[in-house]
Amino acid sequence: MQNLHLSNYRVGTIIAQSTQKLMDSRSRGAHEKQLETGELLTAQIDTIALLGHTTYELSLRKREAIKPNLNLNKEYGAGRSGTDPFLF
Repeated sequence: MQNLHLSNYRVGTIIAQSTQKLMDSRSRGAHEKQLETGELLTAQIDTIALLGHTTYELSLRKREAIKPNLNLNKEYGAGRSGTDPFLF
């Protein structure tokens, strides 16, 4: 779980840094140094990758948490015959 917190922290940091770079570029105007779009794009791609990794890890943990309940559903669902007519 600590890795997920660390990933979320990194994502937040990258987004904050990218936003700061955009705000700095906007305040400098066109006559001063241009924004490093390659650097900004790389940071945003890293953010997307970290979010994907975090989502994957969360789904694995959710799956592990659900597994014990699946056995209970099989035990109690065996006595039912057919489908419930009130379900769509």
